[in-house]
Amino acid sequence: MLKNAKEEKKDQFERLSKENERLTGELAKKDERIEELQEELYEVRKAAILAPSQIEKDKK
Repeated sequence: MLKNAKEEKKDQFERLSKENERLTGELAKKDERIEELQEELYEVRKAAILAPSQIEKDKK
């Protein structure tokens, strides 16, 4: 019985380790996507700020 409990704990640990690895990978992908979106947002905001001054230049 003691050996069976140890095996169960070992199996549980292995399953949880695999799940942790999977979730860590998903989180890394989402972090990367967030960084991409933040960069895109920065560029859009920068363009929006510069647009009025560019419009004035084009009018002249």
